[in-house]
Parts: sequence; C-alpha cells; structure tokens
Amino acid sequence: MALSDLTARTHPRQSGLVPQLAVLVAAVVLGLALGVALLVADARSWSGATSSVGTVTGRNDTGVVVAAGGRTVTLHLARVPKPGTQIQVEVSPDGRARPTSYEQTLGKATRDGVGLTVLLTVVVQLYRYAVTRRPTTEPEGALEG
Repeated sequence: MALSDLTARTHPRQSGLVPQLAVLVAAVVLGLALGVALLVADARSWSGATSSVGTVTGRNDTGVVVAAGGRTVTLHLARVPKPGTQIQVEVSPDGRARPTSYEQTLGKATRDGVGLTVLLTVVVQLYRYAVTRRPTTEPEGALEG
C-alpha cells in the first residue's frame, strides 16, 4: 500500500469510524513503544544511582540544597520545602540528583508515551479535517474552460 493510499484511507473527511479507530489504535501502540523507550532511557541515565534520605539545608540560585548520603546536592523542585525536611533522594555517580518520586515507572512511562502519541494524533487528524474541503463529485478539469 502506497503512502498516498494510506493517507486517503485515514482522512477524517473521507473515512468512516473504523479507519479512525484504527488510527487511534496505531497511536496507542506507538505510545506503548515510546513508553518503553522512556523507561529504558531513564534506567540507563540513572544507572548506578544510590537512594538515600536527604535533609533540606536551604536553597541557592540553582535550586534546593540537600545533604544526602554524605554529599551535598541540588534539587530542582517546584515547591521549596522548609529546611530540615527529609526527602528520599536518588544521587547518580556523576553528582546529579532527583527525588525518587521522579523516577520513571512502567505506569508513568506508558501513560506519558500513550498520552503524547494519542494527543498528537488527534491534533493531526483535527488539522487534516479543518484544512481540507469535502471531496467534490465533479471530475477534474470540469471547471476549466
């Protein structure tokens, strides 16, 4: 099947419900694959990291300063906890740190991957619907004089 055949068969103005559902199913499958890729990338990026309980000591220009596992690390958090607050922290061998709640799980990764691909698919299909006109029944060249 040529690419032009596929695009014609999945066009929102020219196809029915079944092809549109097939497009969404394909987006979900791609999203699952993306989720697995996110999970693998996170595991590789943070391999060798150690988890420990850290204590917030303050903040500086770059983030929240935490003493964890005998090291002082900086976390980038939306909310700044009070000094003395204890946080479960993951510290990589190269000095990067993050709260352990930021670690990717299978559930988070697949939710993010499927959510992204389905959202993009819906946006593309809505765009295709909005920018094209309904097919005409007149043969090509009929309006040329």
